[in-house]
Amino acid sequence: MVMNIERPTYIDVLKARKCIAPYLNKTPLIHYPLLSDILEFDVYVKHENCNPTGSFKIRGGINLISNLNAVERAKGVITASTGNHGQSIALASKMFGVKSTVCVKKGANPDKVESIRRFGADIIEKGRDFDEARSYAKRVSEEQGLYYIHTANEPLLIAGVGTMGLEIIENVPDVDVIIASVGGGTHASGLGIVFKTVSPSVDIIAVQA
Repeated sequence: MVMNIERPTYIDVLKARKCIAPYLNKTPLIHYPLLSDILEFDVYVKHENCNPTGSFKIRGGINLISNLNAVERAKGVITASTGNHGQSIALASKMFGVKSTVCVKKGANPDKVESIRRFGADIIEKGRDFDEARSYAKRVSEEQGLYYIHTANEPLLIAGVGTMGLEIIENVPDVDVIIASVGGGTHASGLGIVFKTVSPSVDIIAVQA
């Protein structure tokens, strides 16, 4: 059963690792010597593009869907997305036999929409922008009793993404700076939980595209 956790903890990340381990391989953490020489410090890149959806978000998707109870699984899930989040929920749902629906704005990138569809989700095109698509998804969830998945404010998503941090520490225990992407916030939040617990001196720099 999904727990209504207000703020995910390091323990939640450890639990998430057990949930996703049977379904995902650890992704490579590769050292780049030439770039390191130019910048005058060691640069490592965590290749989350090696995940089945090409993104770190599948970690959170699997953790969340695997924790749904029988009733929630039977009813299905719904979310809104512009791309990677929708793919992760679609594939994770498919893995566990859960029906998924993803709302996208009208005129959304057709390649991304097709990728979400191929991973197994039903697509609803609604709204002029992402916020309208998300509002519609919430309304449908209430009307049909579907489990609504927020793109970022989901403790189980954040804990799942945090498993990246566990893998980084295993490979480079003396890491001192982490540069994390910021969209919805699950990436930076998940890594923050891990590093501020295990190695508080690590600086986390969040970068928004």
